[in-house]
Amino acid sequence: MLRIIFVSLLLTIPAYLAFAQQTNIKDSLKNLLETDLPDKQRADVLNELSYEYFDFNDSLATRYAEQALALSTKNNYTRGKKYAHTLIGIGHISFGRYDQASLSYRASLAIHDPQSKDLDAYCLMLFGNNYRAQARYDSAERFYDESLRVIEANKILKYKPALYKNIALLKLLLYDNQSALNYLQQALAMRQYADAVSLTDIYSNIGRAYTNMFQFDQAEVYYDSMCTLSRELEDYFHEIRCFLNKADLFYSRNNFAEALKFCFDALELTRQYPYPPLVVEANQKIGEIYTELSEYEFASKYCHVALKISEALGLQFETAGIYV
Repeated sequence: MLRIIFVSLLLTIPAYLAFAQQTNIKDSLKNLLETDLPDKQRADVLNELSYEYFDFNDSLATRYAEQALALSTKNNYTRGKKYAHTLIGIGHISFGRYDQASLSYRASLAIHDPQSKDLDAYCLMLFGNNYRAQARYDSAERFYDESLRVIEANKILKYKPALYKNIALLKLLLYDNQSALNYLQQALAMRQYADAVSLTDIYSNIGRAYTNMFQFDQAEVYYDSMCTLSRELEDYFHEIRCFLNKADLFYSRNNFAEALKFCFDALELTRQYPYPPLVVEANQKIGEIYTELSEYEFASKYCHVALKISEALGLQFETAGIYV
C-alpha cells in the first residue's frame, strides 16, 4: 500500500543496510542513530527508519520523518527535506488525512534538486495514489503519467514495477480487469527491479484481477504467493491484505464460513494497525457475508461501522460500494 522500497543510502552507511530482506533492518538503523553520525547522514537514517516503520507503526514512522525534516532544514539538506516531506505525506494518508498529504507532497515537489529526480517520481506516484483513494481518477491518472515521464526521462527503472502496479489498481477500480492484468504482467516481467513490497502487491492484484474475471484457480495461485511473501515483510498492512484476499476468494466461491473466518482475522489485526481503508473493507465484507446468510441485523451492524468511517474520510468508492 503505502510502502515502496526506497534505499537512498549514502556511501558512508554500511552497504548491508541497503537490503530490505535483512530482518533486523529497523534495529540496525536505530543502532546507527546511537553513533556519532554527521547531521545529513543522521537525517538519512531517520528517513529510512520512517520508511521501515510504515505499515507497522505509522505514528512512529511519521515522528521519524518529522525529525528528519527538522534536521535537514537546519542543515539546508535538500534531498533530506524532499524525502521527509514525502514520508510525512504517507503518514497523513495512513490516517485518512488526504488534504494534508497533498500539502506534504506539494512541499516535496516544490524543492528543486536535479540529483533527486527519483524522489520526484516517487512523490508523483504517491500523489496519484492519494487521488485514487478519493475516487478522483482523472487526477490520479495525470500524476501517474507525470511520474512515468520522470521515470523514463531519467531511466529510474526501479520505480516502473510499482508504478505499473498502481496504474493497474486504478484500472481495477474502473472495472477494466484486462488492462489491469496487462499492467500487472508488465510489472511482474520487471521483477528484477521490484522490491519485496511491490512484488507482494503485484501478486495480490493479479489475484484480484483473476477473481474479478471468475478465474478462481488462477487467483488462488497468486494469492498464495502474496501471502507467502507477506510473512517476510514484517508489516501489518500486508498481513491484513492477505486475510482479505483469502476472504474475497472464498466469498466468490460461496464458501461463506471460510470467508467470514478470514474477515474476522483481518478485523482483529486492524486493532493493532487501524489503517482506515482496510478497516472499512473488513467491516464491509463481513456485512456482505452476513447479508448472504440472511443475518441482516449483523450485516447492518458491520456495514454501519464501515459507512461511518468511509463517509468521514471521503472514501467515495468505498462509500458507494457499501450503499450498493
